[in-house]
Amino acid sequence: MFLRTSTPLALGSKAVLRFGNEESIEARAVVVWARLEGANGPPGMGLKFDVIDGHRLERIRRIIESEQQSEKAHGN
Repeated sequence: MFLRTSTPLALGSKAVLRFGNEESIEARAVVVWARLEGANGPPGMGLKFDVIDGHRLERIRRIIESEQQSEKAHGN
């Protein structure tokens, strides 16, 4: 997954991601690539989830889809 940030972590770094508001869900990931400001494309990092079960992955997908639809509705 791509996470846009102006301060990407170093390759191999571990991160804990939290998705959602009221019913947040946590997932552990490792940085597999990073791109700094000024490179080809927006700055950020590519994250690969560590062990994650299908139920948790599906909940994360629903949260992301909901956010994307909200952004489109508001013209972002």
